[in-house]
Amino acid sequence: MGVAAEMAGDLATAATHYEQALKKAESQHPFLRDEALRSALPKYGRTLMMLGRLPEAEVALERLAALAATPKSAAGEMGFAELRQVMASGMKLAQEGSRGMNLRLVVDGKGSDALDTALAFRLPLTEVPAVLLAELRLRQGRLAEVPALWKGEFAKYLQAVEQQREELRVVTYDEAVVASWHMALALHVAGADAEAHQAMATALDFDAQRLRRWTAKSPSPDVQLGAFQQRRWLAASAVQIALPKKPGLQSAEPSVRLALGAIASSKALYNRYGERRRALLATLGDRTVRQARAQIGELESQIAQLPTEGERSLEAWVNWSNQYAQALMPALQALEKAGLPSVVADAEPLLRRVQAALAPEEVLVGFFVMQPLSLQTLRPEAARYVRYTLSAAGASLRDVGDRRGVDRQVASWRSAGDAARQLATGQELVRDLLTDLPPEVASAKRWVVDPDGMLALLPFEALPEPSGDLLLERRALRYVTSLAQLADLPLQPANSKLTALVLADPKYVATAAAGISGALPLRTASGQGWRDMVFKPLPETRIEGEAVRDKLRAMGVDTKMLSGADATPDALRQAAAPTYLHIASHGFLLSAAPEADPQALHRLRMMVPGMLAGLALAPDSRGSVLTGTDLASMNLRGTRLVVLSACDTGNGSIDVHEGLTSLRRAAEEAGARATVTSLWPVPSEITVRLMSHLYSELARGQTHSEALRSAKLELLRGGASVRDWAGFVLAGADR
Repeated sequence: MGVAAEMAGDLATAATHYEQALKKAESQHPFLRDEALRSALPKYGRTLMMLGRLPEAEVALERLAALAATPKSAAGEMGFAELRQVMASGMKLAQEGSRGMNLRLVVDGKGSDALDTALAFRLPLTEVPAVLLAELRLRQGRLAEVPALWKGEFAKYLQAVEQQREELRVVTYDEAVVASWHMALALHVAGADAEAHQAMATALDFDAQRLRRWTAKSPSPDVQLGAFQQRRWLAASAVQIALPKKPGLQSAEPSVRLALGAIASSKALYNRYGERRRALLATLGDRTVRQARAQIGELESQIAQLPTEGERSLEAWVNWSNQYAQALMPALQALEKAGLPSVVADAEPLLRRVQAALAPEEVLVGFFVMQPLSLQTLRPEAARYVRYTLSAAGASLRDVGDRRGVDRQVASWRSAGDAARQLATGQELVRDLLTDLPPEVASAKRWVVDPDGMLALLPFEALPEPSGDLLLERRALRYVTSLAQLADLPLQPANSKLTALVLADPKYVATAAAGISGALPLRTASGQGWRDMVFKPLPETRIEGEAVRDKLRAMGVDTKMLSGADATPDALRQAAAPTYLHIASHGFLLSAAPEADPQALHRLRMMVPGMLAGLALAPDSRGSVLTGTDLASMNLRGTRLVVLSACDTGNGSIDVHEGLTSLRRAAEEAGARATVTSLWPVPSEITVRLMSHLYSELARGQTHSEALRSAKLELLRGGASVRDWAGFVLAGADR
């Protein structure tokens, strides 16, 4: 009851319950008494601290520290405390997974203050005496004593953690992560920055080991989501510690590198883990993997048929998730042996690999949505965008502004109806996002952009330089969903034989004489749910497809073209990792039908990317639409470049730290090394010109980013508007 009252914010009631628990403990057998006190004292002391009753809190926590120094059981044995810890760890993971899942189910505009409060992140609580004493010393103003606790009692605690037997380490590491996390923030508040850096590095190291163990044992998407989300918050705290306390000050290089390593190892981790698992399931020959592959394929084919209304939808989703976990369970050992847990990488080694993967004259410019955590309230403060850069010369970190303000600017830029307004908004974005770049970054000719949040919908090359030129005119850009994407090695290399598949000008099921006003020249479709879609013929895509085919053949690529009635979803599904895949057709990103449950539809986007996005093709026995689910299930492992020459193929629901749930992400999950996709509806005739020039430049030996830049520059210099060409962006590898 005390814990429930504490979580609800009723601290006075919580303190009363804890006092009663302590009195009850005193009347028990000495062994049981000590275990009961070890459970109640940290909660009581923490509650007293938050109530401001510091002398009483000190008495309780000093007694707890004395108990902690008393031997409980032999190292590695499962005593009462360890059993309680195992149960608490499992419950916490389940709760975090449920909270994270619920957060993903809340569609923008559908939440409430009460719901937001209930789902808000809270710094996990710790019961380690040295940490609680450190937080007490902060409240007492005895800041100098905090580093002493880190070097003394907390160091002894860490030694005990390392002595635990292997089968207990997953839960002892779970506690050690949270304890080190609290200690890092306490040291940061106390001004002991070097020690805060060490504590944060300790927390990240324990967390990586913990995650590798959890992912090797649990196939539950909910559990993995909860575990991965905690690492995001750890990364946010690493950034919080690394940022200078006052404007104008420089961050220490080790702390900046630790923060960037934490971002690299946490950003898009849920998706990267899912991509690697899908690739291993598709390629391993183990019997258990083959069985899991068949069952999961069947389950994924059922997603579109899940109910989307009321309680039935939630029950169906839970059942589906449980079946998915059960299908995966027998294959876990084979997946672990194949290296799946290694996707969870240690921060600093991963950052070194990312830095080594940058090409000559190439730098990284990235952004991270950060919510600082308060040790006073244990809750996050307002979200902010943090910019980071990485180059051969070093790394930098900078707070660039309130997330809501930046998001409003991005929305204003995308919706600008005239060039003057778009230019003015673009100048504001450059001022806020790209001010004070390190000299080697500002002068670099090649940028890798790693956006976050709504910045994933912004084509940076269309922003204006202070000189008046666009970024496009000075440099080539490519995008990634996370830094780690640069260091990830493809599971399967490209085929030595160069092949390509070009699909264009499909024969649609039906066309409409009357359609969407003004939408005729756009490669898009309208509709709600899976109904009432309008597909107009796009004869110019045949011209595009033939031009692309001819240029690929001139490059020595064995190229097959599908068009008309042959351009079907089944024909596309049968493609086996072509070197190049080019699709020119209608693309769509559907909204919910009026009667549909928006949260249920949002769930469909979560498990497989782009579920409500797709490409319109010629009909076959299974329909005329290739969804994101279908695309993610294709074999594109080793495919060098996928070009989705249609509307909104890079668009989707924004998932902070995980990118967009788009067709682009579906192609990446299928194994494609690079994609060219669109961020909004694109003019069809201008797209033909852009794509023709893109492949001409590829034939000349240009990299993907330089080829796309050249194609955009030709349109820009020919008088095309920014909206005509900026929507197409390159993501992934440059060759």
